[in-house]
Parts: sequence; C-alpha cells; structure tokens
Amino acid sequence: MLTILSKALGFSWLMLSMVSCANQSAEHVKLKALVPDDAKIVYEDNVDSDGSMQLSFTTTRKYPDVAVPSETVQQKLGPQWKHCSSSEVDKWTSFVEGKPGEDSFVHQHLMYFVSGDQLLTVAARYQSKCASEKCTNEQAPGSDTQVVYLLLNQGPRKNIDQMLAYNRLRCESRKPV
Repeated sequence: MLTILSKALGFSWLMLSMVSCANQSAEHVKLKALVPDDAKIVYEDNVDSDGSMQLSFTTTRKYPDVAVPSETVQQKLGPQWKHCSSSEVDKWTSFVEGKPGEDSFVHQHLMYFVSGDQLLTVAARYQSKCASEKCTNEQAPGSDTQVVYLLLNQGPRKNIDQMLAYNRLRCESRKPV
C-alpha cells in the first residue's frame, strides 16, 4: 500500500511540477533569454501585482561595454520590440549615490524597449568608490563588475504611453493610444 501511495504522490508531484513549468509566464522566459551565459547571482522578483517583474544579475564586462546591448534585445525578443530613445538614454551617465562619507560613484547606461502593453527597461551599472574627494564624470569604474537590471512593466497600454511621455522617450513607429 505504501508503494502505491508513494507512486501516486510522486506522480502528483510530477504533474504539479509540469503544470508549474507550463504556467511559467512567457515574460519570465523573455527576460531570461536576455541573460548572458557568464551571468552570476541571477535574482528574479515580481515587482507589482500587475505582473511587472525584475530580473537582475552580475557579469564581468570592460567599461564601456554593455552586457545586454540593444541588438541582443531585438534578436532574442523579436522585431515587435521597438527601441525607445531620448537625449538622456542609450549612453553612459555618471552620478554620486549614497550617504556623505560613504559615497559611491555610479556609471549607468539605460535603454528602453516597448511592445504593445509592455515596457522593458535595461539598466547596466558599475559602482565604485570615488577616487578623490570629488567624483568626476571622467573617472572610470573601479572594477569590471557590471550589475544589470531588466525591468518588465505590464500595461495597460495607456499606462505604458504615460511612462514613455514622462521619461520623454520616443519609440520607433509607436503612436500613443
């Protein structure tokens, strides 16, 4: 009897696992497709009840390389993902972050892509100590450790259009609703 029960429980667990894998959202699969093979410390999180999610990882890249370039997004997610731009994205920016005396200097590269009622943000960051009392934009990162955040926001499309407008983003062939 115990053998039959354990087989039945094993079968139920197997079926539950299969259903769970089948129900893994297409969005998780999309984000995971963008993670390079050399990524470490991959962390996933559902950000909001609307289905928005974040995936982050670390990797080693020489500055100013980006671990997830726009070509990779277009190749892995498909042509329906339109690249968005503004004067403040698609380039490295630098700023001081932290408390006085514990300041970190951050180099950050932001990219945005939109598809229907979804917005993908790709943020690549290097963080290092300030080399002198004053950090400057010319200062290179102190290491080759790049932290990447992939944030996928779910619509409705009206909300996505509002986010695009707020961030002054222009997207290839996208008309607001």
